[in-house]
Formats: sequence, structure tokens, C-alpha cells
Amino acid sequence: MGAGLLSAAAAGAFNSLEEAAEQMLTVEKVFEPEEADHRTYMDFFQRYKELKRLTADFNREFTRFARRGFC
Repeated sequence: MGAGLLSAAAAGAFNSLEEAAEQMLTVEKVFEPEEADHRTYMDFFQRYKELKRLTADFNREFTRFARRGFC
């Protein structure tokens, strides 16, 4: 659906992306996150970001190695 919205707005069928969304979408149901689940997800996400930061140098080096055809 997103690609259709962007295409319609870019083609000039609507004056803005917001207008395209208002005309093309219907919200049938809204899901609210469970607070405990959200806290757990945010904890894992923070840990993921820290792990990504800590392994960034290794990942760059390994990618260079792999691109040379060794993997």
C-alpha cells in the first residue's frame, strides 16, 4: 500500500502524501502495545544498538574480507 501512496502522490494525483493517505486508506483496527512487552522490546533494542556499536569495526573488516571472495 505504501508504494501505491507514494506513486499516486508523486504522479500528482494528490496534493500531498497526507492527502493521498486520507483518500486511499481506511483504519479498521488500532492495536496498542502491552506496556510490559514494550519495555521488554525497548530493553532488547537498546542492547542490540550497543552490540552493533561494539561490533562495528569487526563487521566492516569482515565485509572487506568477504568481498575479496574468501567466504
